Amino acid sequence: MADDQTPMSFGELFELPDDVTYLDGAGRSPLLKSCRILGQEAVMSKTHPWQMKDEQPLLQKVRGAFARLVGAASPDDIAIMPSTSYAISTAARNIPMAEGQYALVLEQQMASNVLPWQDLCRRCKGELL
Repeated sequence: MADDQTPMSFGELFELPDDVTYLDGAGRSPLLKSCRILGQEAVMSKTHPWQMKDEQPLLQKVRGAFARLVGAASPDDIAIMPSTSYAISTAARNIPMAEGQYALVLEQQMASNVLPWQDLCRRCKGELL
């Protein structure tokens, strides 16, 4: 709510002119105002990295919130990775695969989502589909 009595409109959360109705909510969706502000602050903090705050308390808070959201038993069950490709590689290195089992990858994937599964299949004598 904008205050105790007036509900905030959806449009107030974004920087969209009143005469614009924007419907592409996929890859080119507009940022929330709050996300833009946080993003700008994060980029600015990189100009003086020696002054950056310890991020571990925030990461622990995020892990706890996400654990509750997905019903994980503990925040320790949640890993925060620096990139999707690193997370995929880590998963492929830790997933058990028996000889003859399959790994399924969708067509036209980036190499970062194909190579780890190819390696898993090679190491375990599985098959990549």
